[in-house]
Amino acid sequence: LLEGLDVHSCTDITGFGLLGHACEMAQGSNTTIQLLAEKVPYFPQAAEMAKMGILPAGVYNNYEYLNGKINFAESVPRYLRDLLADPQTSGGLLISLPDIQAEKLLPRLRDVAPNSAIVGEVVEKGLFPIQVK
Repeated sequence: LLEGLDVHSCTDITGFGLLGHACEMAQGSNTTIQLLAEKVPYFPQAAEMAKMGILPAGVYNNYEYLNGKINFAESVPRYLRDLLADPQTSGGLLISLPDIQAEKLLPRLRDVAPNSAIVGEVVEKGLFPIQVK
């Protein structure tokens, strides 16, 4: 699916959650990644559990690892913050490529993974490796 595209990086989302893996990508490329929380797909049942505070202990471990590396907009609700730090393996991929190519890739991905989405962008390095809006 990625053939012929200028992929800058790609990682599977596992134990560090989306935030942890995005942070590693940002730090490795000396950039900042801006994530749009409302664009990140998740299972509704996971949101229900997060809203009740039923979270894996790894969420807190991930927050500890990411301390000082993430800036959340005040508008991002707590349950979404927690879902972004969830350590459970999703099997999803985080792919970085030019925005025009991302728009071309999205329909290809949705043929095999219907929940695929563009969830953010890479920007010039800021105060934090990760900004969540």
